[in-house]
Amino acid sequence: MKDKQKKKTFSFMSYIWKHKFLFLLYLLFTAAFFTVHVVATVYSANALALLTTGNYDEMLWQFGYAFICIMAAQISSFVSNYIYASLVRDIATEMRNDLTDRIFVISSKSFNQNSTGMFVSRISTSPNEIIGRIADFIDIIGGVFSTIAIVFYIMFLNLYIGLIIIGVILILSVFEYFKVKIYAKNKIKTKKVHDNIISLSNEIVRSEKDIKSLNLQEKLKDVSVETYDNYKKALFKEYTTNMCFWSARRTILEIFIFGLVIFSLYLLENGFLALSAMLYIFMNRSAFSNVVWAFGQAISIWADMRVETFRIKELFNDENYPIERFGNIKIEKDKFNGKITFKHVYFGYDDYVDKKLENLNKEVFLSRKKRKMFLKRIEQLEKDKKEGKLQKNMIIKNMSFIIPAGKTVAFVGRSGSGKSTILSLIPKLYEVDKGSVNIDGINVNDLSKETLRENISLVNQFPYIFNASIKENLLMANKDATDDMIQDALKRASLLEFVDALPNKIDTKVGENGIKLSGGQKQRLAIARALLKNSKIIIFDESTSSLDNFAQEDVRKSIEELKNKTVVIVAHRLSTIKHADIIFFIEEGNIIDKGTFDELFNKNEKFRDMFVAENLK
Repeated sequence: MKDKQKKKTFSFMSYIWKHKFLFLLYLLFTAAFFTVHVVATVYSANALALLTTGNYDEMLWQFGYAFICIMAAQISSFVSNYIYASLVRDIATEMRNDLTDRIFVISSKSFNQNSTGMFVSRISTSPNEIIGRIADFIDIIGGVFSTIAIVFYIMFLNLYIGLIIIGVILILSVFEYFKVKIYAKNKIKTKKVHDNIISLSNEIVRSEKDIKSLNLQEKLKDVSVETYDNYKKALFKEYTTNMCFWSARRTILEIFIFGLVIFSLYLLENGFLALSAMLYIFMNRSAFSNVVWAFGQAISIWADMRVETFRIKELFNDENYPIERFGNIKIEKDKFNGKITFKHVYFGYDDYVDKKLENLNKEVFLSRKKRKMFLKRIEQLEKDKKEGKLQKNMIIKNMSFIIPAGKTVAFVGRSGSGKSTILSLIPKLYEVDKGSVNIDGINVNDLSKETLRENISLVNQFPYIFNASIKENLLMANKDATDDMIQDALKRASLLEFVDALPNKIDTKVGENGIKLSGGQKQRLAIARALLKNSKIIIFDESTSSLDNFAQEDVRKSIEELKNKTVVIVAHRLSTIKHADIIFFIEEGNIIDKGTFDELFNKNEKFRDMFVAENLK
């Protein structure tokens, strides 16, 4: 029975609506700023007109009114900016929180098929790119309306000049629209390459020791140069395209302004235009060019916001990034036994989806027609997938086995045979394509998230250690653990002696991903964390690979002493699983044999050859 989970979507306007009162105040004071600014220009124009007639007293009053309007505009600007700072702070934080929550529920398969930089970029930069550009957009739109007000005032002064200005603005606005469409396409490509830079930077920083020890500096430098070169090309294309459009627009505007001045002089000479009107038009000549530039900027900013919004929306699209789905059957911890059953399980990776989804990152968001065509294609792909028409890279093929509750079992086989995939299917990190994985007779798809996550611990070959103290890392697994429980877990993981020798002992900070610890110490800390969680099912995926023989023997003994636990182990070193109750021998996604270590050693030549080869090394 499936748990009915409400589909989570992303809507930027929902964040605005949540803060609607503040946002309306921001718009109100922003509108006040532009309104009084326009009124100030009218008072200034009146003052110029009075100057030509010699009415100096009234002229001073008009300039005084203009000054008051300017001061009121500055006060309105200060208040609106203060409100906007509050909005940016709150909305960006809320968006990041929601993005983080979404990351927590996206399936593990999605993380395997996408770069780390893509996720990091969308969490860290996209919210600010959206909310941070709203003020720019509104300011520019406000400036556009201010200029339009000035144009209408010029129409009042002289209809012909006003109509010419409006005509040129409309023509150049169409020009700007096509410029922005090309700009948006270039911007998306630049963002995609930028994601690659973030991923590469993360890898370089995190693997600094390996790079130095393996002398990979030159190779990584070549990769870096290539990645940065791709970014340079994307940026260059973006900038040069904008420059070409800007130069063409500027040339047209300069010709227009020059012609406008000549035409105004002609009207002035023939008595169709007053000197004060001529001066006002000349004083505001830059506003006519700025309104077109501002229009283009507004569209560009809007395109930037749409690109970033689209990038976030992708993460909330279940077809692009499927989320984990759970049932609603709960098993209390004291009633959870830990019997694991695979029934005719098939599993493979979806290689076809990635290439199809790349098209979504190009220009479909600009075209409703293209977007609909793409979504129809995705629906067809999903239909073909369900009907079995798509060829997949099948890792597990018709696999069936039973792991009795409270037993220790191991999976062995050559690299790529599917061992780690089996371990990921048990806690439902991946979902089977066909067949079922059952725990205590219940399909894992029907079990609640709490039941699966609380009763299963997974220790990976390369566990992640959080940037916190040793104690804080352990308490993440069991926040109610006592000091005695922590000490016992460290002892059983063969880490207590090391911890006690540290200056700050258990309160020692280990750095990002345990940078201050060796590989073996990180693995032992991860094992202690799993032991402290006290789950009924504990899975070890090559979790002793970085341990020396003495530490490995200590951990092996600790694993053997786990009572009433279902322990599942994947290990290349067969010596670590000699005492397992059952060993499954895997080859190309199939179980080709099973038994105790002695049984397999005596009857299976391939298994025996693996053990002999290991000991010869």
